[in-house]
Amino acid sequence: MSASSKNDTNETAYDVVPYQSWPFAQSHPDRLAVMAKLFGLDPTRIDRSRVLELGCAAGGNLLPLAQTYSASRFVGIDLSARELCDGQQTLDQLSLSNIELRQANILDVDASFGTFDYIIAHGVFSWIPTEVQEHVFRLCKALLRPHGVAYISFNTYPGWHMRGMIRSMLTYHTRQFSEPREQIEQARGLLKFLSHSVPTKGNPYGAYLQQELEWCEQSDDSYLYHDLLAGINEPTLFHEFVDRAESHGLQYLSECDLASMASCNFNKDVDETLQRLSQDLIQIEQYMDFLRNRTFRQTLLCHREHALDRTLNPKYCRTLHFASPLAPESSSVDLAEGVVERFAASGIAVNSSNPMIKAAHVLMSRAWPVWIPFDQLTHEAMRLASIDPTDEPQRQRRSMQLGEHLIRCFASRAVVVHSAPPTFETVLNDRPAVTDLTRYQAKTLGYVTNQKHEVVQLDAFCRCITERLDGTRTTSQLTNEIHEMISNGQLRYTDHGDDSAQSRSQLNELPLDKTSREVQWALDQIRSVFLLVASFRNSSSSSPN
Repeated sequence: MSASSKNDTNETAYDVVPYQSWPFAQSHPDRLAVMAKLFGLDPTRIDRSRVLELGCAAGGNLLPLAQTYSASRFVGIDLSARELCDGQQTLDQLSLSNIELRQANILDVDASFGTFDYIIAHGVFSWIPTEVQEHVFRLCKALLRPHGVAYISFNTYPGWHMRGMIRSMLTYHTRQFSEPREQIEQARGLLKFLSHSVPTKGNPYGAYLQQELEWCEQSDDSYLYHDLLAGINEPTLFHEFVDRAESHGLQYLSECDLASMASCNFNKDVDETLQRLSQDLIQIEQYMDFLRNRTFRQTLLCHREHALDRTLNPKYCRTLHFASPLAPESSSVDLAEGVVERFAASGIAVNSSNPMIKAAHVLMSRAWPVWIPFDQLTHEAMRLASIDPTDEPQRQRRSMQLGEHLIRCFASRAVVVHSAPPTFETVLNDRPAVTDLTRYQAKTLGYVTNQKHEVVQLDAFCRCITERLDGTRTTSQLTNEIHEMISNGQLRYTDHGDDSAQSRSQLNELPLDKTSREVQWALDQIRSVFLLVASFRNSSSSSPN
């Protein structure tokens, strides 16, 4: 993201080397709302909110949100004219009236912008001068609504000590070159030289340096230029960041990821020592940074006057939705009390002998990837486990047990939590649709943004089909259109390892039923990466608040 301390709109480094403008799932208002709810706040619904992003670049993070939540309002500011021009070109192709991209300095943002439920500053804080950082805190205090949440990411110590050392090497070497592209080329040359020259065997410095060098070498040019060669890049210790926030009337809410806050994810001895060493949450978080050698934080702030509930009370689950990819290892789950069943996926596992909890995992596994409202999950789990729903004391007790379990699973990444229903479609209907933004990205970019706010790479065949999913074509009409394109040599099938592995020269001679199978395969791919939506979601006619 681009930001600057200058008070003019002259060409910036981001005009010369634009930063790739991605969606950042971790900054999605849904993530912020979940964490706020778990700690006792009452945040605004994400589909009826106002969102401000500082350093929005070309709008890669805001535009998908504006497309999905038509009754919310989004404002993005950035200093780079080039980045904003790219964003405005995209915006001009969409019928969105609920988003504004403005060229402005962070220091120029004031009360005239209005108030917001969510403020996002990703990849900005560490790269702006101290006085601008202080203004970011002031803005969060002044512009956040009472239960609003601010997301600020920043580089942190101790991890950035090593990365900062590499940055010092690169800035020393590249200072003799004036052109950005030459600086990038020279920086990569130095990284390669260091990687090949420093011994790693029996050399802890060399081994650690090699690890960091590999990470840097894999980074794209824009990251290398703006993050490692930037004139300003000032990491901070976590407790110092919190102290500064508190001086502006803010307080630490949480990280955007509950699992990163869970000291229980360390072994038992470490967890017990952390609890003994630390007097409060801020100290625990700081010590965990020391243990993890943390380099980067994604921290949430809120107004200091709120008395946050740090107990992770299961009563807050009532307004949340839950999903889990964990599947039962048994072919027939025994829901009887005391019988242990195991649910697992991707190296994460949960064991339980509680009938209610086992039933909930069965239900989430069946529904995956769709998430289920807590009350519905409770009701259906009781029915599946043959628990009498009219026994109110038992219902309350079982509900609390399930809530406690789900929060623990969320802290270990065994469960995914959301504040609102999903916006993607899991069933392929006869007139499949994606958002207007997705179709535009499929046509103009090498990637698209899905309904989970993630970047998805599609091959040329899938992109061609995605461009046409406006909800007006039936699958049959789409197949005929694609077949004609193939027959005319405008498009080729995707060779994905089935009977399409014929020579490319023969592909345009294959019959219509072959095209039908290929189109169905592509639609299944598009569905599986959460791109499909109901047709009405393409409409942005609702008036923003």
